[in-house]
Amino acid sequence: DNVLIATDVTTVQIPVGGQISMTKEIEITDNIADVFELTLVIDDVGDGTGVVEELDETNNVYITTVTIFSIPEIGNLDDLEVCNEGFGYAIFDLTEQNENISTTPEDEISYYISYDDALNKYSPISSPNAYESIANPQIVYVRLENETCFRIASFYISTKDCPPTIPEGFSPNNDNKNDYFEIIGLLDIFPDHEILIYSRYGNLIFRGNNETGFWDGNANEGLLYEGPVPVGVYYYVLNLNHPDYELFIGWVYLNK
Repeated sequence: DNVLIATDVTTVQIPVGGQISMTKEIEITDNIADVFELTLVIDDVGDGTGVVEELDETNNVYITTVTIFSIPEIGNLDDLEVCNEGFGYAIFDLTEQNENISTTPEDEISYYISYDDALNKYSPISSPNAYESIANPQIVYVRLENETCFRIASFYISTKDCPPTIPEGFSPNNDNKNDYFEIIGLLDIFPDHEILIYSRYGNLIFRGNNETGFWDGNANEGLLYEGPVPVGVYYYVLNLNHPDYELFIGWVYLNK
């Protein structure tokens, strides 16, 4: 737009009938409009007037319209929180953030575990829809890119200790189906837990923790039973030893 932004000079003499290929990088500052007319003038003076008579004086000026495309800023992304699957870690679907990042099909969205990786587009997370966290909490970086430029944003992923799911029955008959009193969301999530199993008469027959694992229908406490216990209803007291939860008290039916 008739504002001089750069000049350059050939580094070698150009023979008659010869040619030279050169590249000149120019910086487009913020005060230049996104659409402007760029004029390139080449001659032996540099201002278009020239002092050497050329065979063709009409090909020294080239004019083109330049459009600078941009990419919108990524807004604030909500943190993701899911239930703890063991030792504070879990599987996350990072792609839940995609619709909050961009709805343009041509845009490329990728996730990284460090800012430098996102900046250099190095080693993106290969399965963002099933990403296993490596810390709690953990920061994840997202890179939004189109054919022109890119943006980087971040959000946190973390886990919470959800209440366990306690079944009402199991059948320890060694058929590899429901052989354990398997409490979902217990082992390695509440590592300090203790579970007590009582007979219908109130006799303690099993004491378990994170080390013993799930009850397999065998007694390890008291004198009433040794080894497998008979079919029937048994009562449990589960203490998670967690500040957010009180005792879980209930029953389970053991069937063969």
